[in-house]
Amino acid sequence: MKSHLRDLLAQAIDKAVKGGELKMTDLPPLLLEAPKQKEFGDLASNVALLLAKKLGKAPRAIAEAILKNLEDRGGIVARAEIAGPGFLNFSFSKKFCYERLRALAEQRNGALDLGKGQRVQVEFASVNPTGPLHVGHGRVAVFGDVLARLLAATGFEVEREYYVNDAGKQIETLGLSIYARYREHCGESIQFPERGYPGEYVKELAAEARQRWGERFLSQEKSAAVGTLSEHGCEAMLRAIRRDLEEFGIRFDSYASERRLRAEGEVERTIELLRARGLIYPRQGAQWFRSQAYGDDKDRAVI
Repeated sequence: MKSHLRDLLAQAIDKAVKGGELKMTDLPPLLLEAPKQKEFGDLASNVALLLAKKLGKAPRAIAEAILKNLEDRGGIVARAEIAGPGFLNFSFSKKFCYERLRALAEQRNGALDLGKGQRVQVEFASVNPTGPLHVGHGRVAVFGDVLARLLAATGFEVEREYYVNDAGKQIETLGLSIYARYREHCGESIQFPERGYPGEYVKELAAEARQRWGERFLSQEKSAAVGTLSEHGCEAMLRAIRRDLEEFGIRFDSYASERRLRAEGEVERTIELLRARGLIYPRQGAQWFRSQAYGDDKDRAVI
């Protein structure tokens, strides 16, 4: 990026010389350094100060002549200004920065082999499939995806995992909410669950359920109906979440279902394995994982 700006400066000085505004034959070194204070831009040059004694001219006048002749057809510079006795301060345009970053990514410049093929799993986003994504979810998902990309670019073999929280009280509450709206859709008066999900999407899920299964849940045992509707809502929300994430370029290598892990006994087996290795201990009525031993800032409650 310095080379692009250095070329612009050299061309501006050459134009000023040809126009008679600056009288010189040899161009001094065009040094560009990052200013100490952020508000002064991305790069600064003291070329006007270096030329002042040689040309017998005030450095600010020289700086003005240079800026006057600066032709930035490529849209590299967003702001150019004179500061202090004659420093030239430049701020790059966002368009130029994005173009340079894209070019670097395509060339894989800056890629390192710090990981040397070590496998790393990055579990991120993992929004509960009880409703659609909101902006906060999207922000966290982008953060996780950027971390995964940085690890991949530095030599790690990365697996991106979305942990699907499709078991437990929240999923049951989703099923109860759909069940209430389903009965309402079938013309019955209802009492909506006190802590149910009130969004319009629940009504849409209920309408889809009636279209798919008709009125079968009106005569079915409530717990069985809620179980089916919980699964229906969870699957529909997960599809919507996947679609939304993929629309801004975030894809996962695996989706790990909590319900499947529990059904197959994986959770219990893992806890017993960790306990056998001395990595789980009791404290304050709960079971804790010694995650500090692996770089975490504190141990985490498991059960």
